[in-house]
Amino acid sequence: MHLATFLRSPLFWITATAFLVTGVLSSKASGIASGSGGAPANSSRALASCSACHSGSAPTPTRTNPPITNLTVGARVLNAGQQTTMTTAVTAGLSGTTGGFLCETTGGTFGAGTGSHINGTGGSITHSNKNQRSWSYTFTAPSTPGPIEVTSVAMTSNGSGSSGDQFSFSGYDPNATSGTPVRLYVLPAGVTNLGIGCADGYGNVPVLGAASSPTLGNAAFAFHLVGGSTNAVALLLLGINPPGFTGVDLGALLGITGCNGYVLNPLGIPTAVTSTGSAIQAAGSTSFPFPIPSGSSYLGFAFDAQAGVLDASVASTRAFPLTMTNGLHVVFQ
Repeated sequence: MHLATFLRSPLFWITATAFLVTGVLSSKASGIASGSGGAPANSSRALASCSACHSGSAPTPTRTNPPITNLTVGARVLNAGQQTTMTTAVTAGLSGTTGGFLCETTGGTFGAGTGSHINGTGGSITHSNKNQRSWSYTFTAPSTPGPIEVTSVAMTSNGSGSSGDQFSFSGYDPNATSGTPVRLYVLPAGVTNLGIGCADGYGNVPVLGAASSPTLGNAAFAFHLVGGSTNAVALLLLGINPPGFTGVDLGALLGITGCNGYVLNPLGIPTAVTSTGSAIQAAGSTSFPFPIPSGSSYLGFAFDAQAGVLDASVASTRAFPLTMTNGLHVVFQ
């Protein structure tokens, strides 16, 4: 058969169609990168997300038994270049074992685990195996200090193409049309982490960090709180911990259930007000300026800090409606 005749033949079109369909199905089975193959950029943060390719899959308030996507992290406050583990898991939703996920970060890089692979330079990660609904992988912090947001979306699939599936974003509401970031913070030299913060009523954990080193004469040094309750009063506890102090259970001490205190006998408590936004997504943030004095006599001076946010979401579960951050140990450089 001549080439021109073959190109017009039913055999050619059947073969070509089968190839294309196989290619599309196999690309979904092995994940898809944000901003390519029909997937919008920032697919893990908001619609259209998976619904750009999977019809009828988007979150809606009328869904029953919606899939629930959980993004868990090993550490929320990191040093430059530090590695931690992360897991995206999806439960409920459609019965079965097939699914997929996508996770993205505003800084740092992911490392693939079983059933996953990174996209591009490592700023996003997706499934390489559709026959699972939980994926564990690694995250490496960048060298630049500051806050980072990580978001994830996951799908329960019926295993029969791109219709009839269901997905949800990570966060408190499985029917939300946007994702709730997990907030991380990369610390600079001279600032080290103390412990972990406690969750608000929606499962969000605020973090406290600093974007620059406490070098002598650094007038711009400040503590930065992210992931807190919105439009709320925030407190910064400052003090000098005794040697060996690792924290105290604030539930047993003050009825602030589930939280630890990392500043013993605070010597100063400046206040600020967090930003507005979604309370369910803990969009509140604020800064506490703390200019570092100049003069060599201050070199090596050390103190400790921790923040708390007045939080209506925990008013029924804590004697004091506070959600606490991690603590920080600061040494003047």
